[in-house]
Amino acid sequence: MNGNLNTPGQGEKMLESGEVDVVTPGKAALANKDWADRVAEGRPLEEFDPQKFFVPDAKVKEFEL
Repeated sequence: MNGNLNTPGQGEKMLESGEVDVVTPGKAALANKDWADRVAEGRPLEEFDPQKFFVPDAKVKEFEL
């Protein structure tokens, strides 16, 4: 399962029911590099912010001018 997986609990239920064999956190893992640790420890997950990934953040160095 990948897509529209909003909570770790939702993925767990799908695995337990046999509905899916694999769950992959896409945007949640992009927004939370420590996703597995956060889920295991019950810490909240950060929301995915497209601006952090899809907007260029180029910095021109002085010697490149």
